[in-house]
Amino acid sequence: MQVQYKLVDKDRQTLIPYGFMPHSENEGYILYENKHVLPFARATSIAFLEKDLERFSPLAREHAMLEGLF
Repeated sequence: MQVQYKLVDKDRQTLIPYGFMPHSENEGYILYENKHVLPFARATSIAFLEKDLERFSPLAREHAMLEGLF
């Protein structure tokens, strides 16, 4: 679940996903915060051309996708 917060009504039984911890509450609600949220985007200065990656193994291409963009 890629949301940072989950608001839950105290009167309803709701399963709370893993990684969500109580952040604050009032009379009717509890606000949970996701401690494992991932960034929406990442900046990089590395760029690959698809034709340059053709000679590499699938594993090497996968690592290139994690390091930069193409």
